[in-house]
Amino acid sequence: FGRFVRVVEPGVYPVVPFFQDVKELSVVYQEIDLPMQSVAVQPEGVLTFSANVGITIADAGLAFNAIDDYQNTVRKSCAGHLAEALSTVEGDRLGVEARGRLLAALRKTLNTELGKYGVSVEQIRFTDFVPNAPVGRLFNDQTGTR
Repeated sequence: FGRFVRVVEPGVYPVVPFFQDVKELSVVYQEIDLPMQSVAVQPEGVLTFSANVGITIADAGLAFNAIDDYQNTVRKSCAGHLAEALSTVEGDRLGVEARGRLLAALRKTLNTELGKYGVSVEQIRFTDFVPNAPVGRLFNDQTGTR
């Protein structure tokens, strides 16, 4: 009746028409690409990054029932939480030699946030990571032109 009941293994299962249906949910490892973002970091710098997050479904019931579209929600949630976490990181932790500890801390943060959706983060990889990148403006400032 519109609720997740259980995960079934391969086999034959009777389905009562109009009352039951079977929906497929991939519980294998998936990679989600996050868009490029620019965030202000301390002290007075800008970090431009994009990432690739590897996830698995830890609880199919939560992935179906806690949110509507888990892939879209996970993508947006990962992008927001990574940007928020990276904006509070000190500048010395953004270097190449300290990035392993930074990724472990970010993975722990994402697992805490996404656990309520039944999703587990297996790995995070930065596809672009440029501290102090120059950021151009796409739109003219129209505040003082009238």
